[in-house]
Formats: sequence, structure tokens, C-alpha cells
Amino acid sequence: MWAVVPVRSFRTAKQRLAAVLSPDDRAALARRMLVTVLTTLRDCRGVDGVIVVTDGDDVVAVAASFGRVVVRDDGGGLARAVAAGL
Repeated sequence: MWAVVPVRSFRTAKQRLAAVLSPDDRAALARRMLVTVLTTLRDCRGVDGVIVVTDGDDVVAVAASFGRVVVRDDGGGLARAVAAGL
């Protein structure tokens, strides 16, 4: 089984937290969340591979550090991002 992980660019992630977190803090949170997800998926026996779908070069760098396949998101929303990964 493969996992598809759609991820926004860190610089535009977590917009709903704008009232309580700065842009840098939101980006750092999104990065930590992605690292946690990729680490967890790496350690799952039933997961054969992971595809990260993203619109951000910053996300590509993190995904590549885990050796993950990256598909570029065309900005069409979550459903299209997942479909692109599939």
C-alpha cells in the first residue's frame, strides 16, 4: 500500500492560525507536522511507499530528505492533489 500526503507550501500553510501564530511560526509548525507524518509512515510496516503532493519547493526539500516521491500540485485543491498523487 502507498500513502498519498498532500501538503501546502510551508509559507502558506495553517492560515487559520494567523490570529495566534506568526507566518514563521506557522511555517515551522507545518514543517514539524510533515516531518512527524513522514517519520511515522517510514516506520509503518504496511506502507510500501509515500507520495508527497505539493505546490512548494520548501516541502519538496523535506520530502526529498526522506527519499519520498514528489508530485507537483497544480493548485486545484485537495481532491485534485490527491488524484495527482494517485
